[in-house]
Amino acid sequence: MAFAVNTLLFYAAAWYVRDGATAARIFGATGVGHGDSEVMALEQRYGGLQRSREYAALYTDKAQTAPDMLLRMTSDRVFASLVYPNALAVTSC
Repeated sequence: MAFAVNTLLFYAAAWYVRDGATAARIFGATGVGHGDSEVMALEQRYGGLQRSREYAALYTDKAQTAPDMLLRMTSDRVFASLVYPNALAVTSC
């Protein structure tokens, strides 16, 4: 079932982007989103993550903070605007 749905979506997308202008808009939007995420990751890598930690220490209550957010704040891995840190490695490949 999943293969059939993926095949259907592939052909629907191929039909939609059959002209160059539509394909350029789609790949351009994807590129801008990817670039934005990487800029946020670089900002976190070079100082933003530490500022986030300091802000969280001042203004959040550890008892009411989600465990995954506490893990993010104690880790040295950047997460940019992505759901989890490994997604940045996957999208950068």
